[in-house]
Amino acid sequence: MTTISKKEVHKFLDKHPDIPFSAAKFEYSLYLEPEAVEYANAISEKILGESEEDLHSKRMIEQAETTEELLKLMRKPLSGGNRRRLRRKERICQYSE
Repeated sequence: MTTISKKEVHKFLDKHPDIPFSAAKFEYSLYLEPEAVEYANAISEKILGESEEDLHSKRMIEQAETTEELLKLMRKPLSGGNRRRLRRKERICQYSE
């Protein structure tokens, strides 16, 4: 097992500061504050609307019936609202099997 010195940790943290509005931070917040993220997604969907691509992905999520279909969708870039729909669909499939 390799140990890291405090100096190396501080050096890493100085080079990689926490970026509050990054995609990684947003994705991480899904697990910490799911209600806030869902609220933000709903507001942005209402204000910005959904593109044709978003609507197409939404239909694909709604029509997905197998685990393989869900896995393919998970690999695609999706809007926040469609990510939410996909997570809900996952749960439904998980409990129905």
